[in-house]
Amino acid sequence: FTSSIQNSFPLPSHKISASCSAVTYQVTLHNTNNRLRTKMAQHIRNAAIELNNNGVQLLKAGDLNAAIYTVAKGLDMMKTIMENPQNVETHSSTDEDDENMLNEDDLKLAFMETSCDNHGMCHQQPSYVFCSPIEIPADATGLLPLKVSLLMVFNLALAHHLNGIKTSDCDQLEKALRLYECVYRISHEENVDLSVLHAMALTNNLGHIHLILQDTQKSQKCFEQLLATLIYFVEVSENNSDEIENLKGFFSNATGLSMTKCTAPAA
Repeated sequence: FTSSIQNSFPLPSHKISASCSAVTYQVTLHNTNNRLRTKMAQHIRNAAIELNNNGVQLLKAGDLNAAIYTVAKGLDMMKTIMENPQNVETHSSTDEDDENMLNEDDLKLAFMETSCDNHGMCHQQPSYVFCSPIEIPADATGLLPLKVSLLMVFNLALAHHLNGIKTSDCDQLEKALRLYECVYRISHEENVDLSVLHAMALTNNLGHIHLILQDTQKSQKCFEQLLATLIYFVEVSENNSDEIENLKGFFSNATGLSMTKCTAPAA
């Protein structure tokens, strides 16, 4: 091989050897840089997930403003990874991995009584809202950066949602609405698979905000979609009564019971 090179390019053997060494060095340097970038991306990803999970605990404790700040900070860190997602090592995820982030034991729905009038002020109106944030396991290496980011956006939306209810602030509710819609749109456009429970939680809360912002048509559309998902979920749950009982808040919204209560005339 060296003889062939010398015949084609009449260079001294020591220069050929030096050129080969330079190429080998460049390849080694490139591979080393790739490994360093991968490690750095993994470190950033893990730190972002830790911030998300800290935000989850703050949200559960009712410190909503701190939860919003913490989860948003984690999302800012994820932006650097989203610019170069190839630097993050991932493994195949399973449905079980998704369900472990949100299972029936963690499924919490609260009966909220809020609505907003045309002046942006909230008043009483009954409906169920899903209020369990999603904690992301630190070792969930099967989750692509985009999915991690979407789960964090959902948590940020939920924090704004609950804060809007707590403070009767429709600006907070509208922020939550935009964030929920972002999760819904991107998950469909990019074919990001959400678990059935995640999908129901998202659709329910979208419908809930549309309802309290008095957009009945959009709210009804969300709850109709929720009902279709619930029917599918009941079919695949093999009539597990405990699972179905945990979803009674979803059923109430999806079947229009809460909307009927809102519009029923006074006795």
